[in-house]
Amino acid sequence: MITASLRVNQLSPGATDWYAGYLAALDSADPEAWTSKYLHPECVLHINNDLPLDGVGEIRARLGLRWATFASIRHEPLNIYGNDNQFAVELICHYERHDGKRADVPLATFVDRDASGRATMINIYIDPKPQFV
Repeated sequence: MITASLRVNQLSPGATDWYAGYLAALDSADPEAWTSKYLHPECVLHINNDLPLDGVGEIRARLGLRWATFASIRHEPLNIYGNDNQFAVELICHYERHDGKRADVPLATFVDRDASGRATMINIYIDPKPQFV
């Protein structure tokens, strides 16, 4: 995770640490690590207008296939708005493919967490084209 460009962060220090770990797990491209620690077992993930992924099993399967196409992924949050249990994040996602091509793609995500701190719903809005051009 790249933090140098973070301008606004409305989360508490504890929730900021949680989100930093969440992004570090995403950057590791290990769906098992990310889903087992940060997602509720019945989490629903929406990406753009694709059908929602219901539960960590579907999420792991989909992300495992998707992440395999990249040599590295780095998330750079720019702004985090909301409270510790419901927040929106503006980010730049830095992708490097196995052929060495890079793409820096803006995205917005919305995260809902339950009382235990695990994500129950995640919405991601991103233009996937630059990742594959």
